[in-house]
Amino acid sequence: MIRMLFVVGSLGRGGAETFAMKLFRASLEEDGLTIDFLSSLPGVYDKEIRERGRSVFYTGTRSHSPKAVFQSIKSVVLYGRYDFVLKFADSSLSVLDLIAANRGGAKVTAVRSMNSKATGSPFLHAIHLLLRPLLRHSADIWIAPSREAGAFMFGKRNLSSNHFLFLPNALPLEEYSFSEKARKETRDKLRLEEGNLLVGFVGRLTEQKNPLFLVRAFSKLCEWRSDARLAVVGDGPMKEPAARLANELGLADRVLFLEPTHNVRAVYSAIDVLWLPSFFEGMPNVVLEAQACGLPCLVSENVTREVALTELVSHLPLEENRWANGTDVFEKGHRSERSCSACSVLERKGYAIGDSLNVLETAASDILERLG
Repeated sequence: MIRMLFVVGSLGRGGAETFAMKLFRASLEEDGLTIDFLSSLPGVYDKEIRERGRSVFYTGTRSHSPKAVFQSIKSVVLYGRYDFVLKFADSSLSVLDLIAANRGGAKVTAVRSMNSKATGSPFLHAIHLLLRPLLRHSADIWIAPSREAGAFMFGKRNLSSNHFLFLPNALPLEEYSFSEKARKETRDKLRLEEGNLLVGFVGRLTEQKNPLFLVRAFSKLCEWRSDARLAVVGDGPMKEPAARLANELGLADRVLFLEPTHNVRAVYSAIDVLWLPSFFEGMPNVVLEAQACGLPCLVSENVTREVALTELVSHLPLEENRWANGTDVFEKGHRSERSCSACSVLERKGYAIGDSLNVLETAASDILERLG
C-alpha cells in the first residue's frame, strides 16, 4: 500500500486541482494506493474527498504565517506516515513545502509544475530562478505536463535528467465525450435558438487568461454574426471588468456569464467553438477536455503547441479580427464523430487518466523499492 499526499494551494476548480481530482478518482479503483489532500483553505472538492473515505487537511495561508504552514505540512506528513508527497507548484518557492515534507519523514517527494511562466512581480520571478536548484535538490521526482512547463520549473537542460517525469494532464475520456442530449438541454436553458453560434470560455477569470481580449474579439465577431453568443464559464478577479466591458460594448445580452459547474461535459457539448486567449499556459486542461468532446479550439500563440493533440486546435496571434474570422470554419462535421475520433487519439497518446496514474504510481514504487 502506497500512501500519497497531494499538497495543493487550494481545492478550487483550477486546472491543477482538477487534474489532481482526476487522479484521486481513478485511484479509488486501485487496491494498493490511497490519496489524501493538504490544502491551504477549504475548497469545493473537500466534501467529495471525505465522502469517498479520504482526508483533507488545512495549513492556512503562507501570507498569514509561513512558520505555521511549514509546521502543519511537517506534522501531517509525520503523523500520517505518508510514503509519497506530491506538491502542485506554480513557482520554485514551493521548495519550502518539500523541505517540510522531508522533515516530516516523507520517503519520496515530488513536485509538479503547474505553469509555463511566473506570475507576479519581477522580484518574485528572480526569486523563482534563484530557488530552482534547491527545488530540484529537495524533490526526488520532477513532474511536468509539457516541456514548456518543465523548462520553467526545472530548467530546460534538466528535462533529460532521470529525475524528470512527463505526466500528461490526462482525463477520464468517456466523461468528456460529446452528448447530444446534454447539448440540447444546456442550450435550451440558455434560451439559444436553433443555429445560434455559441463561443465558449471555461476557466478562472484572471489576467493570465486575457478575458478582456476575449470580449473585444467577440465584439468583432458580432459585427457579422448577429446570432453569436459568448458563454463565459468561471469566476475570478477579472469577471467584473470583463462584464463591465461587455456592457460598454453593448453586448450585455449576448455575453452570458455562467457560474463554474461540475458538469463541464454539458458545457463543452453546448459550445460550438472554445476560445482560450491566454498570455501563457503550461498545458491547459480545458483544451484537452474540449478536444475529447470534439470541440474545435482557438488558442493563443502563447499556449504550448503540445496541447494540439488533434486537428481540432488552432493557434492564433492575439489579433481580434483573426479570432473573429477564424471561428466560422468550425461549424462543419458531426460532433459525435469528432469526439469519438479525438478520444481515440488522446488514448493512443497516453491521455487516459488510468495511464497517468499508473505512471505516477510506478515512479513512486520504483524509488520506494530501491529505498527498501
